[in-house]
Amino acid sequence: PYQLLDFHPLEFARQLTLRDHKLLRKIQFTELLRTRWMKNEAPNVEAAGERVNKLAYWLAYQVVSEFQLKKRVKVIEHILKISKCMVGMNSFNSLMAVYLALNFVSVTRLQQTWKLLSAKYLVFWKKICKLMSPRNNFKNFRIFYQSKKFPIVPCQEIWLKDLV
Repeated sequence: PYQLLDFHPLEFARQLTLRDHKLLRKIQFTELLRTRWMKNEAPNVEAAGERVNKLAYWLAYQVVSEFQLKKRVKVIEHILKISKCMVGMNSFNSLMAVYLALNFVSVTRLQQTWKLLSAKYLVFWKKICKLMSPRNNFKNFRIFYQSKKFPIVPCQEIWLKDLV
């Protein structure tokens, strides 16, 4: 079976971006009317959201299933390299999955792992946390997003909140 470290960060980010694009394009505008996704009446919205959740859990699993401390550090650094590529590609849906994954308690409690992360990765992680934070209705993300040029793969979670 493949491990996350088997994949080049840029190629992995590209594949996530293509998958997000494919799923988000399937969403019909009628699925977004009258909060149908909250009533299980929007299969494409649900499929895209489910993919983000599965990706988040898979990424967290990649971290917590590694028993060797130094390898676990490499896994987190690899995830952050992928994230950097996603930011460069304006791929925000999977970036949310990374934010969720690395904020799961099972990952954040690995204090020795986080202590061994190099300074540049810690700085980048803090930037991701600030960018994707839900505080003030994702204010930092919205400001950042407005400065971006197309093409953009939006963060589904945020634009669904705007429709409610």
